Amino acid sequence: MPDFVKEAILKVVRENLSTNGVAFISYNVYPGWKVKDIARDIMLLAAKDKEGMQERLKAAKEALLVYKEYLLSKDNITYENKMPTRMLLFWIDEILAKDDFYIAHEFLEDINDPFYFKDFNAMLAKNELTYLCEYTLDDIFTPDVGTAVVDEYKNNKFKDRIDLEQFMDMISNKVFRQSLVVHSKTYESIANKQIGPSDINKIHVVADFIKKDNQWQDSYGAMPQDISWLCEVFYKMYPASINLSQILEILPEDKLMAYSAFVRILTNSSDAMIVKDEQKNIEYKPGYSRLSVNLTNYVKYFLNHKNNADVAFANKFSILGKFNTVDYYILLLLDGKNSLEEVAAKALKFIKESNENILDIDGKVLKKDKVAANIMNYVLGTAKMASTFYLLEEI
Repeated sequence: MPDFVKEAILKVVRENLSTNGVAFISYNVYPGWKVKDIARDIMLLAAKDKEGMQERLKAAKEALLVYKEYLLSKDNITYENKMPTRMLLFWIDEILAKDDFYIAHEFLEDINDPFYFKDFNAMLAKNELTYLCEYTLDDIFTPDVGTAVVDEYKNNKFKDRIDLEQFMDMISNKVFRQSLVVHSKTYESIANKQIGPSDINKIHVVADFIKKDNQWQDSYGAMPQDISWLCEVFYKMYPASINLSQILEILPEDKLMAYSAFVRILTNSSDAMIVKDEQKNIEYKPGYSRLSVNLTNYVKYFLNHKNNADVAFANKFSILGKFNTVDYYILLLLDGKNSLEEVAAKALKFIKESNENILDIDGKVLKKDKVAANIMNYVLGTAKMASTFYLLEEI
């Protein structure tokens, strides 16, 4: 965003936010983006004389691949002392793995203006707004680095919370922030509030862990061994949410341990989803549950547009879902009246009449002569996705 648009956004927030309202603003930050700026600058240089986005993308990607080859040839300790080789290689691979629309928007726009967190707060102050916290709550639940000398230094040196956050960004090389913002007067009323178990109990958490090599993991890495018991609880409850009260029921004899483990799930798992209301595990059963009525027209849109939809299919939490034409047809049949056998029969007829393909568990197209034998399993799989995606409601 150019500066005048940034100012306009903050003006809109200031003038429209209710007294206790919270605004969400995401933005690229330094120092992490300083290395990404190098990649962006090379891409812009290579694409500067090209016409049309496709040509610009082609030239930009070619430049990154050439740059990667150069860095690989210089990947040694001597050169690393002069250049952040490993970090550049990491970001080049990250960029090239992204979709074209993302690369075009993030790296080939005329304006991509990262700034320091402290500068963001200076802009907020001009508009009588104040930083509340990150939407992930990292700055609330993980105030320490874990290295004694660093924690002692930051706690003694930085009494101002904004300066402290800026210091944490610098030592962690942060590239992106998703900040919650409130009116300055609103923040003053809660600035000294201590967050405790009664506050934590107001939130519900959904987390889907898998067990690999005898260790619980999310999609980003392994979880601490001492909270494995809680990872297993989340695994068994998924896709239902869990709150602190439920954990305390499991471990009533050690409330401090239960509270600590629950908070550590939030701070250690990037996949843990915090929600305001309880989420149930609603499976499809005729007379008991159905596709949420307010989603019917939404699903019909994707069914009618097949692979030419202007938007991506997502649930109420903005989580993208990979559904195909047959899936959308099946979802509409989950109306609380059709039995799963009836859904399977109608889906099979739809597949034959529309000449649609369905995939097996390995992602391969099922041969036509095997579709009928596998249709029930396919329907069960789609119904399961509807459940874990929170598309169903109780009747």
